[in-house]
Amino acid sequence: MTALPGDRTAEPYVGPRPFRRAESALFHGRTEEARHLRDAWLSERVVVLHGPAAVGKTSLLHAGVLPLLEEEPRPARTLVLPVGRLIHQPTWPLALSSGPGGYRFTLISSWTPAGQAPTPSRRSVRRWRA
Repeated sequence: MTALPGDRTAEPYVGPRPFRRAESALFHGRTEEARHLRDAWLSERVVVLHGPAAVGKTSLLHAGVLPLLEEEPRPARTLVLPVGRLIHQPTWPLALSSGPGGYRFTLISSWTPAGQAPTPSRRSVRRWRA
């Protein structure tokens, strides 16, 4: 049974998928990790969150860290882009995802609909800031 935000009678486990931002009230037990990651995000230029599959990285970001970032006062507020994945897609030409912009292309590709390469007008991180 999937719980809805604010529903205290439902089971807090959302199933075999990551918690979403709207389910942050149901996300428990990772407060210290969320605060530590938020602090690193605000103080470092680049932060990489990595770990084995299915340990809760996406849930930690969506339901733990992003709500904390939204609570920050105006001077500390940061631009939050969509959560992305750096997974090579074998259907794309290697020339598009290799070289100096390969990681950027792969990240931006994770924000596009499945199986589609980003259009030329969306191949910049700045284009996704809106």
